[in-house]
Amino acid sequence: MKTILIIKDTRGASHLVDTLVIAWRRSGYRVVEHFGFSNPPPADLLFLHVDKTILPEEYLPCTASYQTVINGRVTDISRRRYSTILLHSESLHTGPVIVKTNANYGGIPEFVGTGKESFSWERTSVLDPRSYPIFAGVSNVPPGVWKNPHLVVEKFIPEFQDGYFYVRYWTFLGEANLTGRIGSRHPIVKFSRCETPDTPVAIPDRLMIVRKNLGLDYGRFDFVVHGDHFYLLDVNKTQGGVASPDTYRDQLNFLASGIKSFWQ
Repeated sequence: MKTILIIKDTRGASHLVDTLVIAWRRSGYRVVEHFGFSNPPPADLLFLHVDKTILPEEYLPCTASYQTVINGRVTDISRRRYSTILLHSESLHTGPVIVKTNANYGGIPEFVGTGKESFSWERTSVLDPRSYPIFAGVSNVPPGVWKNPHLVVEKFIPEFQDGYFYVRYWTFLGEANLTGRIGSRHPIVKFSRCETPDTPVAIPDRLMIVRKNLGLDYGRFDFVVHGDHFYLLDVNKTQGGVASPDTYRDQLNFLASGIKSFWQ
């Protein structure tokens, strides 16, 4: 029986990997969860599931102790590393823009505070990822945003069709891939806001190169396509849990089978 060790940095949060664990155990794997970087137990495979944009250095020794490590090469998924639509205060872009955190998921996993701080564009390190602010143009962005290293400004270039904003996703584990295109009347498209059928899409060849360059074995990309060009909007290596896993049972079982890619 092969043992999969999952190293996490947080307790209590629901993640997609928790659903995959159920499938792995049904398939005969032994799965062990370990929290933190101290004294991890032996295993045939390490699944590094640390919910931080930049991998804390304390976890690096863990990756050296195992022959096979999922996402062991992923040290930085900050938006400045992969976004091709970043703007600066003097950019000549004339369309709408969106303000996001440089860190993943609105900077929430990194946030440490009392909760009593007053909001300031110049100092904040956290934004609601469900409501990233959209402005009519570069000149409309609050001046404090440009001074804040925690924030970035991107072109807002959604796929828009028949009154719906669309986002494409690619979720992967090894050689197992799930894709889809979901739409919402809300400009920030989330699964919880999906108002259209979830339809499979092709994965751009160049996006596969981005995945290789970032070193992701497991994760999810959100992107849009305009003509022959794709634009990567978000990179996630610790995807959140599925609200109705039974609805996606076949797809999730297929994704879980991607673990076999690492035994070859």
